[in-house]
Amino acid sequence: MKNKYLTSFTALLLSSSLLFSGCSSIRASSDTNTAFRQFTLELFRQDVAANTIGLHYTLKDPSAYDISQAPVTYGSFSTNTTGMMASLENSLSALSHYHYEDLTDENKLTYDILKSYLQTAQKGAPYLLYEEPLGEITGIQAQLPVLLAEYPFHDIKDVDTYLSLLSCTPDYFNSLIFFEKEKADSGLFIPDSTVDAVVDQCSSFVDMKDSNYLLTTFEERLSKIPGLSSTVKRDYQKKNQEMIANAVVPAYESLIDALLELRGSGKNEKGVCYLPNGKEYYSYVVERDTGSPRSVSEIKN
Repeated sequence: MKNKYLTSFTALLLSSSLLFSGCSSIRASSDTNTAFRQFTLELFRQDVAANTIGLHYTLKDPSAYDISQAPVTYGSFSTNTTGMMASLENSLSALSHYHYEDLTDENKLTYDILKSYLQTAQKGAPYLLYEEPLGEITGIQAQLPVLLAEYPFHDIKDVDTYLSLLSCTPDYFNSLIFFEKEKADSGLFIPDSTVDAVVDQCSSFVDMKDSNYLLTTFEERLSKIPGLSSTVKRDYQKKNQEMIANAVVPAYESLIDALLELRGSGKNEKGVCYLPNGKEYYSYVVERDTGSPRSVSEIKN
């Protein structure tokens, strides 16, 4: 997750927007620059609002960016390469309508970063099923409880959103299970050793029962919100207990069952380079994660 909910796309738009904020000189904005800033701001809004955890960790006050009534969701796992390619092509087409030479230095930087990001993402679209959301250390099954346990409560609205988010866990895990089944059908499923490790982690989470840290951390965060009566706190604690018992834990149990059913589907124990087109995928990952167009051999040298 990296934090995976704070996507590189969100990060690049936010960082490029802030990079020049300390400049003392003020230059008049042309219609082109105003329109471009609105375009990138809308991209930022759409991306950051795509999942609730990402939005909450990125912006304390979403309304400052005119983000209101964002859907409560973890997001989902896409296997639609065609849809992703179409979306990226549309974004690049929209970007090309802004004349580069008419942009300010700040907007040129944003343009360059955004274009590079979208073009790199195009290279990755054929490899959607090569991505692995489950892993022994960085997998969703391990990181999601931590992200939930650290989800800040600034006010009671945050608590309501958090509880609504917990109720989405079964759908989110169903999306994950479908994704893993598609990987298995394509010969890209994780090896049995990873399955066993992930299942063990999920089982440990389920076996926590009343000692689950999502219960204790919820009470700690709730206690820091001023003005809540003991009755209100008890009601919210009860709702949280119900969500953990009726939504979160069953989602983990469903994932366990699905992984055990798929166990044996993963034949590759040697790493991504030994998958079909694995070297090409690895080259894409290197470019994506380093931001450099250089080949793997060039980087090594």
